[in-house]
Amino acid sequence: MAKYDRGCVEYVTVEYTMRVSFPKERVVCDLCPFCHTENSGTRFRCMETGEILPFHNVDFGLKCPLGIDEKDLSERRTD
Repeated sequence: MAKYDRGCVEYVTVEYTMRVSFPKERVVCDLCPFCHTENSGTRFRCMETGEILPFHNVDFGLKCPLGIDEKDLSERRTD
């Protein structure tokens, strides 16, 4: 009998932290390591959320797991 023939009865949840740096004036998905291209560079997707990123080179995704807040960005840009 294989180890998981009857399914898994218990799971362990783990978390990880990753620091991602962006140029101050250019916080966009295109510069994030989670942003990957599909279809020969015609469609981009976040590998963390699965979100398709139509504006990957000018903005960040609505489901961004990095906790990016547009208000925070605009305050930082005025420094």
